[in-house]
Amino acid sequence: ADAQRAAGEALLNRSDQTRAAEGMQWLERAAMQNDTRAMILLGKAWLFGSVTAGRAPDATQARRWFERAQPNVNPQAAYYLGLMEKSGYGQPANPAAAAELFRFAAQQGLPEAMYLLGNAYATGEGVDTDPREAMRWYLRAASREHPEATQELAHAFARGDTLLPQSDFQAEQMRRAVEHALRHPKAAP
Repeated sequence: ADAQRAAGEALLNRSDQTRAAEGMQWLERAAMQNDTRAMILLGKAWLFGSVTAGRAPDATQARRWFERAQPNVNPQAAYYLGLMEKSGYGQPANPAAAAELFRFAAQQGLPEAMYLLGNAYATGEGVDTDPREAMRWYLRAASREHPEATQELAHAFARGDTLLPQSDFQAEQMRRAVEHALRHPKAAP
């Protein structure tokens, strides 16, 4: 399954449509052997579409693969299902379900989920509005060099709101951290 997943991932990223389609087949073979990473890759390919593989986005297929990857134990599957629930891919949006999926993924250390959970608390989307909890999740995500979370902190320091005192110095430090994070981007989950 490891070799099939590796071959599938390499071929999926080719610009040749035939090779990319072959990559999807290899990923499916690995996924049928319970390779969770292959399931995530297939879910992402279906969620975002695969131009090179000649596949349009298909929320139903994406959801199927993310659910097979066990979102109750796999933070990446939870994160991507959370995106689907938040935006309503293929069904009505469910902000409460999205927040719970983001919470699980955030608790497992995914900075992208930490940031989105912070946003949920900041806006009251799927959870009660709680600026303090939002700031806590932004701080956690920023500590893992998440650019958008760090930017939120820069704005908070510049304004002096929620849990953070106004500090031009701290705001500038956060802006520099954002620049650094953007120069050295991390791979998507």
